[in-house]
This record gives sequence, C-alpha cells and structure tokens, in this order.
Amino acid sequence: MGCLPDESQFYRFLKEIPNSRIQELRLRANKILIQQNAATLHTFIVDSKPVKAATRENNHKNPHRNTTNKYKKPHRNPQATLHYYSYQKKSDGTKTFEFFWGYRTHVITSIEGIPLVEVTLPNNRTDAKVAQTLIKKLKRLYRFKKSCIFIGDSAYDERDLYDLIVDLMKGTAFIPLNPRNTQEPKTLGTHGAPLCDAGLEMTFDSTWQEKKRIRIKFRCPYKVSHKTHAKTPETCPVNHPRFTTGNTYGYTKYLDATNDARSRVPRNTDLFKHTLKKRIVVEQYFPRLGEREVEQATHYKLRSVKNQMSIAHLSQSLIALAAVYLKRPENIRCYRTFAQVC
Repeated sequence: MGCLPDESQFYRFLKEIPNSRIQELRLRANKILIQQNAATLHTFIVDSKPVKAATRENNHKNPHRNTTNKYKKPHRNPQATLHYYSYQKKSDGTKTFEFFWGYRTHVITSIEGIPLVEVTLPNNRTDAKVAQTLIKKLKRLYRFKKSCIFIGDSAYDERDLYDLIVDLMKGTAFIPLNPRNTQEPKTLGTHGAPLCDAGLEMTFDSTWQEKKRIRIKFRCPYKVSHKTHAKTPETCPVNHPRFTTGNTYGYTKYLDATNDARSRVPRNTDLFKHTLKKRIVVEQYFPRLGEREVEQATHYKLRSVKNQMSIAHLSQSLIALAAVYLKRPENIRCYRTFAQVC
C-alpha cells in the first residue's frame, strides 16, 4: 500500500483508496486464519449494525431535526437515508420509536467471530436482501461444505433467503419467525376449516398463489353457497360489517399451505434453540467495533464511510492474525491480552 499518510490527512486516504484494496487485505488475512485452523467455515452468523451519519439531523439537542420526511436529505449527506434505530416500551404498552439518518454495515462472521464478508450500504436496503448478496459473495471467495449452517435473527425471515440457503447452498437456516410475517393462530372446525367470529366453520372458496406462496381462501358459509343455505339470514350472528356493507362479500380467512424451505425449519426442536444461542458471537463482535467509535460516522461521503467501516472490520481479522502469530490463539478476539507479548 506504500507509505501510510499522516494522521491529519487520513481523511484523504479514506476518500481516495478503493474499497476493494481493504477487502483484499481482509481476505488474505482470513485465508491464513483458515489455514491455521483459527477460523472455520461450517457455521456462519449474519447481522447488521446502524452507522449514524455526521449530520445535525441526528443531534437530539437540535429542535428542528428531521426524522419524518425521508425525501428531505440532510446537508452534505446525500446518500444517507432515514430508518428505524430503536424503540422504548412504555408502561402502558405503547412504543416510542427513534429514527436516524445514516447507513448500515452488514457482516457475516464465522463461529469464532472473524468477519468473512462485509458491506456498508444506505438504510433503505433490507437485511435479508443484503444477506443474499453477502452469501453469494461468501460462496465465491471461500470454499465451504454443503452442510453449512447460517444463523440470523428474525430480520432475515424472508422466503427468498431460505431458498438461497437451503436450495442453492444446500445448507441449513436457523432463523426465528418474524411476527410481522406470520398469521395469527386460527381455530379449526371438524372439517379442518377455520372458524369465523361467530363460531361457524367457514367454507372453502379458492386457492391463491403469489410467487412461491400458496394460500387457501375461506369465506363466510352464508355467502358462498345459496344452495346449501337456502334461507340466508339477513344479518350476521355477530354483526360483522362485511356481511351487509360494501359488496357484502362476507368475512374471509386464509390458511398458509406453502411447503417451502421456510416452513420446513425445525423451530420447535432443542437443536434449533441450542444453535440459535450461537448468535451471541456476532452480538459480541459489534461491541468490539464500538470501541473504535464506528457507529458514528465522521465523514460525509458514502465511499469514505465504507472505507472507514471496512478498516474497522479488517482490524478484527488482523487482531486474530496477530494472536495466531504470537501463538496465543485463545486471544483472537481481544488485542489487550497479548499487546505486550513480543
């Protein structure tokens, strides 16, 4: 890389150096760790971390900060986007959400806490979509067996990601269900159909398929067949508004009948619960980045922020590499315990 720049000119270094150079250094370091058996390629953990942009819109003391209009970009941060940061639950059960302008750094680590692939992007990219790109990059850079394991939180609960892991990578996904992507539990009748609010077993209407998702549709038994119910009551037993208002179509319910990789994950087993606990590795990984103050960007351009985050991830691989060279492989996650060893 040549001579390192002076500390006062480091921002020029971040602005001008290609991000691929930093990625190449981390790849070379990781391959040495794999050869020394300090990093393995059988269990991968994926997660992301917010990176706040250097803007006054993220200053809580600013009375005019913009946290609602995503189209009004902050000054000097044209590529930063507005996204959810955290929430606090009140005593009455309501939640207060906090939003921020910035980016998000995504990473796939090994079970030892070594960053294998990473990328920093604006907030408008979902975790599951970015994870698909990272997994394909991981397969291209490293060679790992088909029986590998991918662990992630509920933010990665999307069908396309399951198809990539299970069908293409021939691996196993350990991802909990996202409540926003699941249906409420339904009470079924004697014939296997769901019950309406009045306790009547609903009638099959049709099967609906959207991409790879298959759903079975059920309607109000009084509205489906007039032959079966010759004398249809004028009102619903529980006065449901869809019975008499609008097009009087009646109440409908759906059952998910999709048999895909997402539905075949054994979430009720002890193996799933035990494996999911290994996510603590990546939860411990990001606080180590926090010690270098990478959660708050100090630059304005996305290219500089990407390089700043890539160097932070590179430092974790270099710390592990230094521990291996100093014959202290048990300290690959902490630089303090072997800093004085020569």
